[in-house]
Amino acid sequence: VKPIDVVDKITVPKLFVHGKKDWLIGSWHSEALHRKAKGIKRLELIEEGTHAEYLYRRDPKGIMKLFKEWFKETL
Repeated sequence: VKPIDVVDKITVPKLFVHGKKDWLIGSWHSEALHRKAKGIKRLELIEEGTHAEYLYRRDPKGIMKLFKEWFKETL
């Protein structure tokens, strides 16, 4: 199953976080998922961010702040 084919079926709030310098998956993937997603959603493109766990390694406090704010808004 491709994420793009099912993202509009997800009913819980969705936070898309993507590094614009991701060498593995282009940020356009998250942008497309965000566009197709329904309901409560947010897209955060990290300008100097790379891939997945490297976002956390580069700026753990900043990423955790982003996640905590999202949870506070949506839980």
